[in-house]
Amino acid sequence: MAYDFRAALLWHLKHHQTRIAELARNTGLKTRAGLSTTVENAVRFAEHYGKSVDDFIRLRENNDVRRILAMLDQLQPDEHRLVIARASGNYR
Repeated sequence: MAYDFRAALLWHLKHHQTRIAELARNTGLKTRAGLSTTVENAVRFAEHYGKSVDDFIRLRENNDVRRILAMLDQLQPDEHRLVIARASGNYR
């Protein structure tokens, strides 16, 4: 995965004309050395582009449904239930 993720990271940097300093700042990583391909960093990088890690690696473009699903995947179970309740009008 490290090679695939690194290739995807380089593609996103070029495709979106993102500077490493900007990516580091927006993901909370402070230095270029911090831009490693750990799982934790993979999540941060994918979120920066509004994608799930899978969509990031597969170079899939964003769409609203994928973005919402990626955000829901980041929620804790109680937060997930709250969002579903609000969306379905069952929140009191």
